[in-house]
Amino acid sequence: MSGSLEAAEAPARKPEQALYSVTEACVYLGGISRGTLFKLIQTGFPSVRQGRRVYVTRKALDNYVESLENMSFDNQ
Repeated sequence: MSGSLEAAEAPARKPEQALYSVTEACVYLGGISRGTLFKLIQTGFPSVRQGRRVYVTRKALDNYVESLENMSFDNQ
């Protein structure tokens, strides 16, 4: 009985997502608009195209957040 209880306490971890759709990336970045993200992509933000779909890597998103953090610390 304790074995099934342990399984209920520790849910399986979902693997990290490598690619995010534009909508998912907007949520990941705190709710920026799709238009804002598409403008970033047009100006060189790293993205991956698969047919008509556009994806952004988690690494690119994390690097962008880090650059924003660095900019805010530089302005203080």
